[in-house]
Amino acid sequence: MSKISLVLCFGLTLVVMIPLQLPAQRHSEDPALQKARQETELVLDLGRLIGFLWRMVEDRPDLEISREQAAQLADLLGEIRTTSRLNGAVARSMTARIENDILNPAQLQYSDRLWIESEQNRLAAEPGSGAGARAGAGSGSTPGTGAAAEGGAAPAGSLAAYAAGGPYNPLIDSSRQQSQDVEALFAYVRARAGRR
Repeated sequence: MSKISLVLCFGLTLVVMIPLQLPAQRHSEDPALQKARQETELVLDLGRLIGFLWRMVEDRPDLEISREQAAQLADLLGEIRTTSRLNGAVARSMTARIENDILNPAQLQYSDRLWIESEQNRLAAEPGSGAGARAGAGSGSTPGTGAAAEGGAAPAGSLAAYAAGGPYNPLIDSSRQQSQDVEALFAYVRARAGRR
């Protein structure tokens, strides 16, 4: 076999094996880290929903948020903005409040449509799909382990910090799109509810 054939075979083997190893690595991950990942995904999902609501405000005047809805959302977003550690249970409860108690059926249908589109984009962008970066309105990046993976202290807001019981609230990290969506929607609903 020629050197070129060997190099091509080796390269092809790597291309095939790398995507196969990624799921295996996730399954062998520490159970506490797996649980933390699942819980932080609930927080990020809450952020995505808030991003969809902000998009609805900007793009769909026919689905306007009422004064009563605005007051309820202002209270909920105020809670988010003052929470240093947002956990999965609280995020799930807040998501349920928005979906079950605040949004009307047409608004919920709109946010569901955006959710489905976002999930389709996310799945298309997963490794091995041949697509580009993760997409979707209001979607934030998946939390990583940050400096903890390099042996340093886990930065606040990282998956490792969350697993260790430290502060975690990506929805108040101004460098993230989700935080910007929270702030924009908060300002809008406070004004809509007549609050200063």
